[in-house]
Amino acid sequence: MSIKVEGIDITFKQLTCKAKTGIFKRTEKNILDCISGTFRAGELSVILGPSGSGRTTLLNILSGLVQDHFQATLTIEASHYTSIRNQSSYIMQDQMLHPLLTVAEAMDFAIQLKSGTTNNNKVQRRHKCDAILKQLGLTDLGDTMTENLSGGERKRLSIAVELVNDPSILFLDEPTTGLDSYSSSKFVAYLSELARSAEGKCIYQGSNDKLLAFLNELNLSCPESFNPADYLMEIATNQYGHLNYALTEKINNGLDDSYRKEMYLPNVNQCATQTKIWKYKSTFVEQLLLLIQRNLLLMKRNRKYLFLRFSVSITLAIVTGISFYNLGHLANHIFDNYKFIYSTTQFLTYSSFYSLMIRFPIDLSILRREHFNRWYSSSSYYLALTIADMPALLGVTIVFISISYYMTGQPIEHQRIILMFVVGILISFTAQAFGLLASSIFSDVTISLVIGAGLMAVHMIFCGILVLKKDVQPWLKWIFDITFLNHGNDGMVLALFGYNREKLDCDRIYCHYAEPKEFLKLIDAPSSISFHSFFIILLIVHSFTYINMMIKLKKIN
Repeated sequence: MSIKVEGIDITFKQLTCKAKTGIFKRTEKNILDCISGTFRAGELSVILGPSGSGRTTLLNILSGLVQDHFQATLTIEASHYTSIRNQSSYIMQDQMLHPLLTVAEAMDFAIQLKSGTTNNNKVQRRHKCDAILKQLGLTDLGDTMTENLSGGERKRLSIAVELVNDPSILFLDEPTTGLDSYSSSKFVAYLSELARSAEGKCIYQGSNDKLLAFLNELNLSCPESFNPADYLMEIATNQYGHLNYALTEKINNGLDDSYRKEMYLPNVNQCATQTKIWKYKSTFVEQLLLLIQRNLLLMKRNRKYLFLRFSVSITLAIVTGISFYNLGHLANHIFDNYKFIYSTTQFLTYSSFYSLMIRFPIDLSILRREHFNRWYSSSSYYLALTIADMPALLGVTIVFISISYYMTGQPIEHQRIILMFVVGILISFTAQAFGLLASSIFSDVTISLVIGAGLMAVHMIFCGILVLKKDVQPWLKWIFDITFLNHGNDGMVLALFGYNREKLDCDRIYCHYAEPKEFLKLIDAPSSISFHSFFIILLIVHSFTYINMMIKLKKIN
């Protein structure tokens, strides 16, 4: 189904699309077989056909979601076919919305991301949000959580968030699926009204300075303290009656340029025409800040998950503290302290590894829609996802280390405490990156969990505690260098026993490892903490994750 507005027609001739099927014997199958058609501006056009007839494939091609594996002659009233993405929005069949946002919040984030924030203050956004919600019958649901909406209301909200930047073309894939006959009829009525409300006419062209004079000549008075542009938009949507015809006639459907402001250029020959169409209305920084804000809000609303993360951290920190209680200063318990380090790195690894591992596959469908419809770039999404989880990740790490460090009687020296925190945070960040990598490779959450557990098992084997680097075969030593847990364990060992720590207490007749340096020799500990290894591993893992995410988006498309 597609709605065309603002005078843009789409014509396709002899469109053919083929797909390869089969695992061992690959054969080609026609999904679309030499079809032709036209969608005209201002009409609500419906594509009918049984399941598997190629309706979604046709919409994917016309919307630009699929740009290969088809042959056709496409005629679009735009400068280039690729520019259709800048003039349209595609509401897919499996349209996903963030369940923990209210209707008003979902609209506000959509307006800021799709329209930019420079010339879009809070009052203007509110007026635009109210106008669209009124048009789609969602006015009374502004404070309702998306998860509490009915099927028809969610369908209308999915349209509302795409209307905020006034797309010329709106594609909808099976918009009435899952709705009863009454809801379907009402929903189609909203779509019909939406198609008719966009009449494809010009009601004004000119400068902002002359807009009020233009309206006054038609006895239309803009209220004081009201943005004239917003007032004009409300007129365009028939909120004051059907006045568009009068405005169109006065401006001669855009031919009258007497209300334009004259511009004087010092040297015409040196002025180049700007032809580039910007893909996003908001800048990268605006996208990043808005996505961080949205992710933090979603995290705040998901209180059960936050409570669980911190409860587990506190509980296991206390259990670890009791298990190794007040042994940190005793030389005869130095191997118990070594176990304490191992327990700490293991908890930080697993708690961080799964922090975003499940979130990423769930977000993929939302990312697919919002990225394709030009809300934001994939890089701003990925960066915001990791940054927004930092407060919780840091909190869990600091809470666990603080409690367990104190209960186990480790030395109260600022340098050693800071090093423990720094190494622990680096372990958490790196483990989180590996979790994202596992989830980016496999779409199925269950498979990601299984593969992720296997990946962490490899890190446990080569972490430098169960098997020492000096004891393995030479051809296996390189694995220790790329295992972040090995660097993490070495870092915590040095934080507790390195850097010229004084002689440990001994409550026996003789303690062989009373001097910490003797223990460091035994385990073949390095002389300094390898911070640069963490950053190199982080960079490589995040790079691979981002590349996998882009490949997965392309495959889905």
